[in-house]
Amino acid sequence: MAYITQWITNIILLILFAAILELLLPNSSLQRYVKLVVGLMVLMVMIQPILTVFKTDPEDWLSSVSEWVDGDLPDEETSIERKKVEIEKGRLAYISEQVAVQMKNEAKEPLKQQFGLVPQEVTIELEEFQENENILAGLKVVRAVLAPAGEEAEEEVNAGQADGITLVETVVIHPVGDGSGDEKEDAAVLADVHEVDEITAFLSVQWQIPSENILLELKGGGEDD
Repeated sequence: MAYITQWITNIILLILFAAILELLLPNSSLQRYVKLVVGLMVLMVMIQPILTVFKTDPEDWLSSVSEWVDGDLPDEETSIERKKVEIEKGRLAYISEQVAVQMKNEAKEPLKQQFGLVPQEVTIELEEFQENENILAGLKVVRAVLAPAGEEAEEEVNAGQADGITLVETVVIHPVGDGSGDEKEDAAVLADVHEVDEITAFLSVQWQIPSENILLELKGGGEDD
């Protein structure tokens, strides 16, 4: 902007100088030559910006233009990439939730009949998912919370008595040897490592996924795989 202001100022000053010089010079052949010279000077000042462009090194000029054009592109690209990541995360979360519900329903009755357990909660993590691809191919891990079938029935009764409000009381299963009665038997069953492995293998066949991708959390116990 300063360059343009200076350029216009030079033109105006040169025109004023030419007008004053014309008034001072007498009417003679010399006046015509002076007008010609002043006219050429005004013309040179007017085309000065064009001459400046040609004096500049083309590589430097193109480099400065490229930097100016690309100046805002990194921020825009970062914003677009961030939006893509957020959309992909939301998509994976929705798919994971739907698949987890389906897997929970598929395993509920077989687990209940085979082991007397029911899945209270099933969550999955997907590394990636491509269209027209088996969703289990991008499966990272499946976490399942299992509890004795009797607890589920008790919770359903409590939910009905609460007019639709589910009140789930946390059931603590004490380790074997703490002196409790029926809870000792439940803990002994859930703490049996061989049965945990058997349940994991059973779910692996049921869900058609590798057993190492399954993490079991037994209610009142720890987490096993």
